[in-house]
Amino acid sequence: MTTADDLTGLLLRRRQSVYVPSGAGQSAVTEAAVVVLEAELADRGHLLTAPLRQALAALSAQDLAATGRKLLADVDALMGSDRTHAPLFRRFPDEIPYQHAYDRYTSLVVAHLAAQPHQPCMNCAGTKARVRALSPCAHLVCDDCHGKERDFGCCDECCVWYACPVCETRYATEGPTDPWIDTGAVTADDSGEILRALRLGAPGDEAAELAALLARRTPLNPQDHDDLVLLLGYAHARDTRAAGERRGAWLPPEIPLRESKALALAPCLDDPVTRPLVGRYADTATDVLRLLVVRSGGDPDLLELPRLRGLSRPARRELLALLGTFDLRHLCEDFARYPGAWKRVGEILHPFEGAAGAGRHARVALAFAVLRGTRLDGLGDPALMDVLLTEAARHDDIRLDGDRLRHTGWQSRVESALARWDTTAAAALLRARPGELLRRLDVLLARTGEAMLPEPVAEALAHALPRAGAGALLGAYGRMKVRAVPGGRRVFFPRGRVTKAYAVDDQRPPLPPRVASRAAELIEAEAVRRLEAGVGPRGVRPSPAPSSPAPSRNQGLPPLDPPYRPERPRPQTPDGLEPDRVPYDIALLDAGLADLPVPFAERASAASLVSVPRGSSLAMPGDSEHVRLFLHWMQPKGVRVDLDLSVALYDDAWRFVGLCDYTQLEYAGGAALHSGDLTSAPAPHGATEYLDLDLPRLAKAGVRFVVPAVLSYNDVPFDQLPDAFAGFMAVSGERRDRAVFDPRAVRQRFDLAGEAALRVPMIVDLRSRRAWWADLTLATGEGNHDVWRYREVLGRAGHDLVDTFEPGGRATLWDLACWTAAARTDGDVLVRGRGHVLWGYRREPDEPRADFAVRVRDAWEPDVLCAEPELAGRHAFVALVHGDLAEAGRVASGTAYRLFPGPLDEAPLTRVTASDLAGWLEPAR
Repeated sequence: MTTADDLTGLLLRRRQSVYVPSGAGQSAVTEAAVVVLEAELADRGHLLTAPLRQALAALSAQDLAATGRKLLADVDALMGSDRTHAPLFRRFPDEIPYQHAYDRYTSLVVAHLAAQPHQPCMNCAGTKARVRALSPCAHLVCDDCHGKERDFGCCDECCVWYACPVCETRYATEGPTDPWIDTGAVTADDSGEILRALRLGAPGDEAAELAALLARRTPLNPQDHDDLVLLLGYAHARDTRAAGERRGAWLPPEIPLRESKALALAPCLDDPVTRPLVGRYADTATDVLRLLVVRSGGDPDLLELPRLRGLSRPARRELLALLGTFDLRHLCEDFARYPGAWKRVGEILHPFEGAAGAGRHARVALAFAVLRGTRLDGLGDPALMDVLLTEAARHDDIRLDGDRLRHTGWQSRVESALARWDTTAAAALLRARPGELLRRLDVLLARTGEAMLPEPVAEALAHALPRAGAGALLGAYGRMKVRAVPGGRRVFFPRGRVTKAYAVDDQRPPLPPRVASRAAELIEAEAVRRLEAGVGPRGVRPSPAPSSPAPSRNQGLPPLDPPYRPERPRPQTPDGLEPDRVPYDIALLDAGLADLPVPFAERASAASLVSVPRGSSLAMPGDSEHVRLFLHWMQPKGVRVDLDLSVALYDDAWRFVGLCDYTQLEYAGGAALHSGDLTSAPAPHGATEYLDLDLPRLAKAGVRFVVPAVLSYNDVPFDQLPDAFAGFMAVSGERRDRAVFDPRAVRQRFDLAGEAALRVPMIVDLRSRRAWWADLTLATGEGNHDVWRYREVLGRAGHDLVDTFEPGGRATLWDLACWTAAARTDGDVLVRGRGHVLWGYRREPDEPRADFAVRVRDAWEPDVLCAEPELAGRHAFVALVHGDLAEAGRVASGTAYRLFPGPLDEAPLTRVTASDLAGWLEPAR
């Protein structure tokens, strides 16, 4: 979704910020052009905040033309409309139809306001106070900003003049005047969406995004990976211009994610000044392997290996010395995980380069000898053989097998213990490796045959849980929650560049309920303990940084007092605490988070507009709206590519009942309607197909499950296309006849990538009117592909996935939110989504925080009920599905997670992702 060199597009997508170069000052020409730009953006569902608007108005005509075109292109690319729509004003800004633009902008803003009154104020971005459109400029201003200290009006009745705090234009009046546009008689726009406020970018935005990505503790999805690569490219380019002692100073003290570490450090390997940084950060042999792969143009996931580039002699010496600092047991195990890759590394490291060289790096030479199965009598160098045998004698795990050296690994001892059902010995071995213990916990407990949690396993868990990684902890918790219930089918998602799945019948006998529940309780208690331990001293609160007013420009009118324009406050934490380590005064949670699993297999997730965790259950549009699926692609030069947008339809028992695709353009009298088959997509415009779904009519026709699919009819893999994406919109019945791409109506869009020809984005259940986000690639055979050919495959996959996702066999964001709120909140924990009021919970003085988390999570009787959260001036933790919290603008500081954007984005809260929430569970180092 972001090109390789598009930093401005990255910052727009991640921070809704726009960087604007400095300008000389506002003019009538640029003011008119900004109005045109505002109209264009409003048509795309976006608004300019006051600082951004003023910065644009200060540009020269040429700079505004370039900046405006780039901004519109970036917004179009974000929503996917750049491929299918011409600009509203084709010759902007060379020819400016000012009055047309003004009328267009006014009608759009007023329609949006009539349909959805909780629009953001363009001055302060808040939504708590009433927001209205000021006449005649139609800028959205809240009552608080307009009435602040008489800065923008002579009196309450505006008898002489009033001014707009956004464009800073003063309007003279001849008597008492209502400065607001009346929206009562306006026909509301069908979307009812909250406009997205764009803010003026700051010089530190790029560094902040880079720091946030490098601090991630959970795997990056493809879009985050590409963003990190882009940001690192800029960082290293600046670093090469820095003085020697400052080289690498931008790197954080710790880079938790090993793939990110490789991306950040690979360019340092060839520079003698920065090469020592590699030894400071790399702490496993696989770290070194990832560095060499990235340096050679590969990806740190190690799924595909490039041809490794050679190393200079100094670099080889330093890497051999670094590998020599690792324990031999760990070296041999890391080598065994990627044997082919390490054999190729050995070809460029030359670990056997003479007896003297091997003597200096004897441990590394021994590890390579074990890896290669080197015959000692075939070395042809007695001195080297002596070095290897001498080093082998120091390690109990190394044995001589004939004339070869072998390593007896920890893994084989665990497998041997489990094979003879010696759970005591297996638990004793597994306690040393917490992640392996949790991954094998199911097998270990199944072999004990006891009705209660066995003492050896309980002791191993007590020892290992405080050191286990977040992923292993959450995975084991999800499995233990449902392990006492007989299973149907097990679905596995193997590691790869694209998400594939395979399913088997679950023939495991269920675990005793007390065993599974006790294991889940221990894991949950450890999660809450970690979150509580990560909080700083109780009673310490952050204070927002004071904001400085923006300068005023009034086009020659008498100057106004400096306008009140609060910038987004950044939390200032005392004693060096990170914002997420300060105890919260209040927490607001959305019970709908129970429908969102903790992200897994993110490396294979599609780059998308909304990062929906796989397996999430999402509400579909209501009866008044239709779902419009869309597919756009462009074929490479000289290759015809025929993609098809299709749906397969099934009943309650997953029996196939019909389809809608290029062979059947209409189903059930228009309940499903295809726009027609396009068999090629030449550049530069490509091709777009639509497929409309009337969900109520489909349900009446006997359809229960809808499985949308994108297929490459002529078997050209998606990764060979220069551009391909799909998604869906929500459109009203009145506008259904317009086969257009409306960026305001887009609910989700995702890229088509990978070596695949069949993609299933979601599965729609018409009974619950919800969709399960699948993000799945299915295997295909040879020949042409269409939905009829794969109807049984799609039905089996849909059935297995729904059965897997429905029972809640995975940890959810609701679990994470409840644990975080219980562990880090000293005040009320409020829950919305349980009726028309908020349920409030208060922890008793002596109540364990893990027990408090259970009360919140399991919907126990609330301690209090309230209509609205009291967030004003408080340090808050907010976790919601939709960011439609009008009160968020009054919060002082805190942390927020939301799946879908809304006014919450403009609150002075540190926004985190689902992966960030999971990353808080990583053990302290």
